[in-house]
Amino acid sequence: TSINFPEGLESIGRNAFWQCDLREVTLPGSCRFSKWGGQFGLNWHLEKITFADGPTEIPNDFVTNCVRLREVNFPHTIKHIGDHAFYLCISLKRLEFPLGMQSLGEGALGYLDSLECIVFPASMKSLGTKSCVHWRDIKEIYCAATEPPVCYHRPCGSHHRRNADRGRCW
Repeated sequence: TSINFPEGLESIGRNAFWQCDLREVTLPGSCRFSKWGGQFGLNWHLEKITFADGPTEIPNDFVTNCVRLREVNFPHTIKHIGDHAFYLCISLKRLEFPLGMQSLGEGALGYLDSLECIVFPASMKSLGTKSCVHWRDIKEIYCAATEPPVCYHRPCGSHHRRNADRGRCW
């Protein structure tokens, strides 16, 4: 099933299309997303998502665990991708972010097992904790920034549990 949202759509709420049987999604520039995210998570058959220019942020868990997602066309207006937004999208092979993109949230691109190439623009400023973890097939990483992005690390603390066996936060 493909869905092409009309221009003029103002927002899509949290988990609105969670675990639906969508294959392709096209989003208008007028659309904004609930900061809580999860709009298209667990759509196991989703293969392509296209954004029109307009949105500046992709929220947390946006398409998390969309295991067949192969293509993402980012808007030129994007500046930030939220926590776990593309987590476990294991079929993505290439990602190229537009100039203007500045930051990735925690685990934003984690466990992209098939990712072979990623291109960060000159505007890239920061990478969240584990934002690029477990890229098993990565072959090429390009970053046009003259100053490398800052990599943030969130230490274990009151917001994290301690895995006693491994001594890591999770």
